[in-house]
Amino acid sequence: NKAVSSSSALSHPGARETVLYFTTAERKGETDATFRTASLPTVQAVPPPPPPPAQLSFKDVLVRQAQEHNVIFVPLPGRYHEGKSLFKFGNCTLYLDKNVAYVQVHPNIFNPMSIAKLLEVAKS
Repeated sequence: NKAVSSSSALSHPGARETVLYFTTAERKGETDATFRTASLPTVQAVPPPPPPPAQLSFKDVLVRQAQEHNVIFVPLPGRYHEGKSLFKFGNCTLYLDKNVAYVQVHPNIFNPMSIAKLLEVAKS
C-alpha cells in the first residue's frame, strides 16, 4: 500500500507510529470491527462558569446610598470643575474622580470626603 508507506502521508508527529500500530494490528489478524467496537472515553458536558458579579461604579454606589437615605443626587448640567461634572448630593456640591468624592467646602475649593461623612453633611 503506497499511501501507508509514503513519507508524504506522515506529516504530523506520531503519524508513523500510528500507521505502524495499525499495520501491526492488521498482521495479528485483528479486524476493523475490533477498532469500531472499542469504547471511546465519554466526555461530559461541563456547565459554563457563573457570570462574574456585576461591578458597581462609585457613582452607582452613591446613587444607592442616596436612595437608601432619601437624599437627592443629581448632575448639575453645564457645571464642571477641572473638567469633571458636578453633582448635587443633598446640600453638597461634589465631583467624582477615581472613586473619590470631592465635596465643595468653599468656592472653587473641593476636599475628598468619605461616603459616611458625605451623608452626614448632605442631610444637615
